[in-house]
Amino acid sequence: MDEIIAEIEAALGRKGMSASAASRMAVNNPSLIKNLIHRRAAKGQPHPIENLKALAEVLGLEFYFGPPREPSSSVEFDHERFALIPHYSPALISDEGYLDLSAEPDEHMAFPWEWLTRHHIQTQHCVLITAIGNSMAPTIYDGDLVMINRRKRKPFPGRVFAFHSIEDGTLIRRFELIPGSGLLARCDNPDQKMFPPLLYTELEKLESRILGEVTWTGHTW
Repeated sequence: MDEIIAEIEAALGRKGMSASAASRMAVNNPSLIKNLIHRRAAKGQPHPIENLKALAEVLGLEFYFGPPREPSSSVEFDHERFALIPHYSPALISDEGYLDLSAEPDEHMAFPWEWLTRHHIQTQHCVLITAIGNSMAPTIYDGDLVMINRRKRKPFPGRVFAFHSIEDGTLIRRFELIPGSGLLARCDNPDQKMFPPLLYTELEKLESRILGEVTWTGHTW
């Protein structure tokens, strides 16, 4: 439900519309979006949208609410369908340390559609990057393949994101909420002296620099 509300709020911002105006145009009720945001499940029952998502999972369907999507590239081999996800290697990192996702990717890597569907991964929003260094070890090691979901840019505590740090270029860090202070971008590596955390107090500025949430990693042996 939170992801749907986030998409609605982002779309309102892009169109420069208020929630009440959009609600009135949609169903002639200015409180539609307000009710979606503030509704609480009665007597512990899940929200109807959560029920629809659960039903879609049971039926093997995709439950999607967001901007129009372009079809992702795919190939078929030996009667199995694969999605092609772009990979941006460290060669595309600028002199300032930033990975340029606006450039052409070095290559595309194939992932089985069945596996992607089972893990609810929407390939049209995903890119692959290569981890540099061991700041996130033992979760992510140097050279590991990292899949980033570009749609998920809201910094949720406890989750791992790739983002552009003004101080250190493109980083992968786990966010931790510090009540009253902001968000801490922390390394999973226990050596905090070598990999100190970064505190961000202006969350809107941080969100604008987030590339996406880490949704999968592949370890290189």
